[in-house]
Amino acid sequence: MMARKYIGEGFCITLVLGICGVPKSTWFSKPEPQGEHKRNGIVKSCHTLRYNSEMVENDVVVADIKALLALEFVDYGYLKVTCYLCDE
Repeated sequence: MMARKYIGEGFCITLVLGICGVPKSTWFSKPEPQGEHKRNGIVKSCHTLRYNSEMVENDVVVADIKALLALEFVDYGYLKVTCYLCDE
């Protein structure tokens, strides 16, 4: 594609796409390789804070949710699951 050539040479992406008639919303550039020095987002948590200020491992929370959903005739949404977890 002609746009990729000029963008690769350092021209402004918006300018090149405008001249080529390509909408910006359809342009996808190749992601840069991520190393240890470049991380996006926050570090994954391994604990959850309950309402009573108690720290619990995420595995315990997942087990509680699975136990709730294993019951028969479960049609709970996230609000009911949240209330269920708060009561435990």
